[in-house]
Amino acid sequence: MTNVRSGDILSFHDVDSLEQVFCGTVATVTRVPAESAEINLAQAAVNNLTVASGAPFKPSDVYATLSTGVNISRVWSVTLEPIVAFAPPDLTQTLVSIDSWQNDGAVVEDNYFHDSIDGVRWKSSGGSFARNTWKPAVALTGLEVTPLRSFYEGPLVISNVLILNNTFFSGKESLISMCTGMSHIESPPWKTCKNITISGNMYPLSP
Repeated sequence: MTNVRSGDILSFHDVDSLEQVFCGTVATVTRVPAESAEINLAQAAVNNLTVASGAPFKPSDVYATLSTGVNISRVWSVTLEPIVAFAPPDLTQTLVSIDSWQNDGAVVEDNYFHDSIDGVRWKSSGGSFARNTWKPAVALTGLEVTPLRSFYEGPLVISNVLILNNTFFSGKESLISMCTGMSHIESPPWKTCKNITISGNMYPLSP
């Protein structure tokens, strides 16, 4: 929230489905003092935030303590102007995305991926992943097009992505996954990965 400014767009998403439930433009944003009563309320809300499956989110302290012993608040008071004129639902059990700070339009093309234990987690809407080659070691964890809810990482909606003409030395197409979260554990997958085009990719057994 440190980078949020008046005029930025915030969207609120259901904590389980990740579907958007409200969207607004920031009118004002101020840091809540660490000594205020709102801090305890905020910490209780974070501690109680869980998903329907019962798996808790990682709790986060609502303030940081500097080496000088001074507490710095991580809680912000934000006033929003609704983009659609309707009363918002209860937003206490939602995740917030700063839509003005997305990494749209990433292009990863004509690369050679090798000698890594992990694959790629793609989060860029309007982007292209094309004509890349993966050696088997890299391909083990695959190409994931997905939000990462448990770490509050990246956008919650990913759309209009091209995955074209890549070569995965693996022998199986399951290396490309969409909206299944970290380690492909979300079942059924979320529905916030939209208009993902997968075409012309090859999956040979060996180089």
